[in-house]
Amino acid sequence: MGVSAQSSDKKLDQVELMKQFVGTWKVEYAEDSSLVWEVIPMGEGYKEKLHYQAKGETYSTAVGIIGFTWENMGITRYVLWPNGQVARLRGGFKTGTNLYWERYTVYENKVLASYVYDIISLDKIILTYTFKGSEETWDNAEVQKYSFERVKK
Repeated sequence: MGVSAQSSDKKLDQVELMKQFVGTWKVEYAEDSSLVWEVIPMGEGYKEKLHYQAKGETYSTAVGIIGFTWENMGITRYVLWPNGQVARLRGGFKTGTNLYWERYTVYENKVLASYVYDIISLDKIILTYTFKGSEETWDNAEVQKYSFERVKK
């Protein structure tokens, strides 16, 4: 009779976990300023729309796609900004309620920023955004926290 231990390195189902983000989310990030983030299913992936608003009126919009790496081991996100620049973020779920993405330079040789989304409930997500830019270390990185609430329709 043999005994085998179950691996503690259980692979998380990135596709299933990403479904928690489907819907419309809103965050107030400054006085009279907010961001509305729509995550819309598109096959097994997602498209997204980011609406930057002042006093409830949209003044800028970005669009993006969110998809999965081969064998669904990670999640990649591309965002097209109104000025034509494209951001690429790579990451995935570390736990069932913790999604991280790292934003890279255009040459993908250096991480510029990190995004850590902690799912508090079905209707609340806390984003910790850390930006270090071209600095070599994270010692002087700017850290901001944002609370996203699901928009009920």
